[in-house]
Amino acid sequence: RQRLDSVRGAGRWRLDAGVEFSTFSGDTREDWRGLNAALRYTLDRRGGVSLGYEHARRFGLTDVHYSLGADRRFTDRLSGQLRLGATPGADFLARRALSAGASWRWREADEH
Repeated sequence: RQRLDSVRGAGRWRLDAGVEFSTFSGDTREDWRGLNAALRYTLDRRGGVSLGYEHARRFGLTDVHYSLGADRRFTDRLSGQLRLGATPGADFLARRALSAGASWRWREADEH
């Protein structure tokens, strides 16, 4: 019960960030590098909105991708998400992107 109360009292903002690095052995290709971040704001107990940023360096070129998303838990078993993104002046990342998804749990954790 105490753990549930601490989750309910958690902040509305969440920041996730990452770094990517790939090297090619025995190849003359330039290493790939990337940075990404997502900032999410919780609207209520069932959903939130987010902003995303990706900075990628590949093939000697650099692309920057921006995204806007929303997620919602409709019931205790059904949730969904939608994300729109764009890469201005894209060289290798998608110029525009749309992703959507849903998740449905077959049974509750306490059901046997």
